[in-house]
Amino acid sequence: MSRAVSIPADFSPRPYQIPVMRAMDGGIRHAVLCWHRRAGKEMVCLNYMVKRMAERKGLYYYLFPTFNQGRKVLWDGVTNTGRRLLDAFPAEYLIGKPNETEMQITGRNGSIFQIIGTDDYNKIMGTNPCGIVYSEFMLQDPKARAYIMPILAANQGWEMLNFTPRGANNHATELFDKAQHAPQDWFAEVLTIDDTRDEVGQPIVPEAELSRIRRDQEMTEEEIQQEFYCNFIGA
Repeated sequence: MSRAVSIPADFSPRPYQIPVMRAMDGGIRHAVLCWHRRAGKEMVCLNYMVKRMAERKGLYYYLFPTFNQGRKVLWDGVTNTGRRLLDAFPAEYLIGKPNETEMQITGRNGSIFQIIGTDDYNKIMGTNPCGIVYSEFMLQDPKARAYIMPILAANQGWEMLNFTPRGANNHATELFDKAQHAPQDWFAEVLTIDDTRDEVGQPIVPEAELSRIRRDQEMTEEEIQQEFYCNFIGA
């Protein structure tokens, strides 16, 4: 007897994470998320990608600044509750075991997921991805996106770019500014710790924890403003 399988597996988005997914489901093909540190950027982007993989057979790339960073953050990554990020892929959806060397996963409908480092974006030349996530786009080689954009334009693919600020004058802030002025094509959003709450309505970064960080000088005020308040004129 067959049984229903939830794709992605066991994912309930927090309220502030819903608008971007709703916009993408509604026809927006480009999203750029400037969210504070620990807001769950990878959880949202990964789970959305798993959903789209099940809906449309195709090639899907999750891009990091480097291949090794992709392995540490996503392939081997775990949540605060100890759950692997890759558990977003239900076992029933997979064909065979994930390819550990290439960090590649194949779904039963033929969709392929792979983690790539844009420090070696020539590795994907000649391929035809229909869904892309850029993690920490601020730190990525912008030439990778310039190469991929014609592909997505031709196959009506989609992209999600996430980052936390690191300075004001770079390719990520420039793209974010353009996106804000093109709401017909883009979902663009800034979320600070004042804008986010967890599943039970508590702050993602409690005020007491932030006070402790300031008191113990574990971060400079510029770093706090950058990482938690998405201040582009930061450290």
